[in-house]
Amino acid sequence: MAEVTLNYSKATFVPTLLLSIIALSVLDAFASIVLSFDLASVLAAAIVSVVVIVVLGVSPFLTHHKVEGGVLTLRQGWYFKASIPLEEIASIEDLETGRARTGVYFDLLGGHLYVTTQRRGLVMIKLARPRRYGMALGKKIDKIVFDTTDMSDLKRVLAEKFTPASRDRQS
Repeated sequence: MAEVTLNYSKATFVPTLLLSIIALSVLDAFASIVLSFDLASVLAAAIVSVVVIVVLGVSPFLTHHKVEGGVLTLRQGWYFKASIPLEEIASIEDLETGRARTGVYFDLLGGHLYVTTQRRGLVMIKLARPRRYGMALGKKIDKIVFDTTDMSDLKRVLAEKFTPASRDRQS
């Protein structure tokens, strides 16, 4: 199976990036005043701020979901990665709308993991058996909800897994 890149909407990360830059700049300015312009401390605070901005603000623009070698990999920046072997996917369902909240989060009481950047045009994958994910604090997850702007590519890649002939081969 060839590698297929599945992009997701990056628009939700623009406000986060801008607010992070503004907040950390103000915090660094305040720290430099409080620390009496101690060059080493101010430089350390600036380096930490740049790292936070790159990891949380910039990295989502550099990543995407993909299907490669029989594994669906969901990414959201450098801070989240989940790999789902295609053989562990029991079913796929389109969701018209999702929760108001977007981002990477999980149900505290349920078994859902969300990796979303929008509320509409979502996909829910039901796993054949629950798996533990670090982002969900090791909780067992049996449903993963995510979005992609390349829905037709996703459906094309996953269609052969859910055809009767491919199910017979897996048995």
